[in-house]
Amino acid sequence: MSYQYNVYRNLSTQEVIQQFELYTFPSFRQKSKVRFLQEPFFVVEASKNNEKVGIAVLEITRNRSYSLMKVLSLWVKEEHRRRGIASQILRIAEKIAVNNQINYLNIIFQDNWDSFKWMPNLLQKLGWNKPDKRTILVKLSYQQVCNLPWFKLQEYPEIFRVVPWVELSQDDYEYIKNKQKNENWYNEEISPFQLPHLLEPLGSLALKNTENQVVGWLIVHKVAPRTVQFTSYFIDKAYRETPATFNLLVDSIQRMYKADVGDDAIFMYRASNEKMHFFAKAIVGEHNKGAFTEIWTGQKWVYGEFKSDTSDEPH
Repeated sequence: MSYQYNVYRNLSTQEVIQQFELYTFPSFRQKSKVRFLQEPFFVVEASKNNEKVGIAVLEITRNRSYSLMKVLSLWVKEEHRRRGIASQILRIAEKIAVNNQINYLNIIFQDNWDSFKWMPNLLQKLGWNKPDKRTILVKLSYQQVCNLPWFKLQEYPEIFRVVPWVELSQDDYEYIKNKQKNENWYNEEISPFQLPHLLEPLGSLALKNTENQVVGWLIVHKVAPRTVQFTSYFIDKAYRETPATFNLLVDSIQRMYKADVGDDAIFMYRASNEKMHFFAKAIVGEHNKGAFTEIWTGQKWVYGEFKSDTSDEPH
């Protein structure tokens, strides 16, 4: 069976949604809502008799150390699977990356997707690195956690007061930014300033000390009509052993539950973060296995001199 392959270049977010959203997995539209995507995009299309049977959406990002092409969506129509379409689409993506002097190809997939059964073998056959587990996604609901031992809102220790994030002053925001600039206070992936258009004000809280300095926060985003995401959760290391660590989380969940903000909450952490994994199991419940989803990353170096010891290897 013969397939045709086309490459579409320099597409905007809206153009990808209008022309290809029905054929993207995971949904490109949803991805564009919950994270900043860098235009323009490439789309690789496989077709048969003018019918779309396979799609990949590609995003290019560059920084001072490396350039990266992410496969944001990879979809093949069910009745056309196991016929080499996904392999050919990824080969074409590799050619695009080389032609644009892109160092890495990258794809992310989850262990609860059907594609998880065959994706690792496919990538290794195409010369990609063996995929590795990078991130854990946790999903919980109020009903799952409300009866667990830790889920009890206590009084904050006298050294703290809690303030809605949206009520902080500009001086507070500048204090956080300056402390980050001068001390590298937190990992940038948990910056409290990301995705401001998705901020859920009822659940987003800041923790202040007796000197009126911000020492922690929980930033919540509305990522779907009935789902919120705990995007940024940070407590200064000097205060992480205090009851405020759990209290901030309980406080946020209870405020949103009382206001009927949503049904589910999600959060993510690096798979290598053993302390966070222990913390997550305590939050969700030791035996609630269905709450945890593994997110895997496949990667291939395709252009330029390989830097195996780079400290900021892309994720």
